[in-house]
Amino acid sequence: MKILITTDTYRPTINGVVTSIDSLKKALDRRGHDTRILTFSDSFNSRQDEGIYYMGSFGAGKFYPDARMNKLLYNRFYEDIMDWKPDIIHSQTEFTMFIQAKKIAKDLNIPLLHTYHTIYEDYTHYFSLNKKIGKELAKQFTKQIIKMTDGVVVPTNKIYNLLKDYNIKEDIYVAPTGINVQKLSKCDDFDIRKGYKISEDKHIVLFLGRIGKEKNITEILQYLENINRDDIVFIIAGAGPFLSDLKEICAKSKIKDRLIFTGMIDSSKVGNFYSQSDVFVSASTSETQGLTFIESMACKTPIICRHDDCLDGVLINGKTGFGFSTEDEFIGYLNKILDNKDLRDEMGNNCKQLVDENYTEDSFARKIEKIYLKVIENHAKFI
Repeated sequence: MKILITTDTYRPTINGVVTSIDSLKKALDRRGHDTRILTFSDSFNSRQDEGIYYMGSFGAGKFYPDARMNKLLYNRFYEDIMDWKPDIIHSQTEFTMFIQAKKIAKDLNIPLLHTYHTIYEDYTHYFSLNKKIGKELAKQFTKQIIKMTDGVVVPTNKIYNLLKDYNIKEDIYVAPTGINVQKLSKCDDFDIRKGYKISEDKHIVLFLGRIGKEKNITEILQYLENINRDDIVFIIAGAGPFLSDLKEICAKSKIKDRLIFTGMIDSSKVGNFYSQSDVFVSASTSETQGLTFIESMACKTPIICRHDDCLDGVLINGKTGFGFSTEDEFIGYLNKILDNKDLRDEMGNNCKQLVDENYTEDSFARKIEKIYLKVIENHAKFI
């Protein structure tokens, strides 16, 4: 098949959406498909690089952090895509590039499939001062976007149920995103203890991901302040729109001397941070799947996270980690993992086995391939 993937954001940006797209393209290419990506460049200049069309664009951060826009479809790219004639378009974001995807699909009379990555109800603080109004806006926006497609892919049953509650009429397909396990395991020789001067008698607690308000990192900070032990170093790895605010909050923290901000991490070192940490923690409930949780597990590092339906089948309590609802639960589970190396090792092995069996790139690509064929078949009935 010829597959065009469209997205507002792509490399060098690092986030869950980009990771998912990257994994899908590589796995589809390995399966013999011709996969190309249409996205925005990080400047006014357009370029093409190994099957990726980077359209010139300008920043639109007032609408959404890291958002980019352009005025018109770049004609050379449009003509190239028309001549190539993809069989299906797989849209990954809902903003400017979605408009381009819809136009191309209409002009070629091919199906437009969309993946719903983001629960916009959890991001109302970016576009509405009133949470109730913001949630209704998010619901109506989602319904209108999906109405213009031939179907939608979601990574978990949590999102499937949410869209059903929205009364979405289009076909909804569940396909958990796969990750590049081999890339994570091919770490370089970077030692985070030496790099950040962490002594061997300290336990490393890690949060790695996009630093957004909705990630609820301040809750983890509060819990760690209330733990009666001084052998924990909390690493906050990544970048995002809440980073400056979080640093200001942390500067006043009781454990500020045991907090480390790494900023954006080079992709070659991500596996080092996961594998060399004792536990991965998160209080976020805004995840659609939680790829960072799965990446941590792939590196044999157990997880402690707030209970969330998106982690069904991923978080197996007492086996791959623990889910918490209260501060006392979080503290109890963290102490249990940190004080028992045999338990950590056993959980780590369980984590790796679960990921290898269910969340690889190739298993993801096989599921998506079947969805493509189904959507193309359904679309042909109405031609």
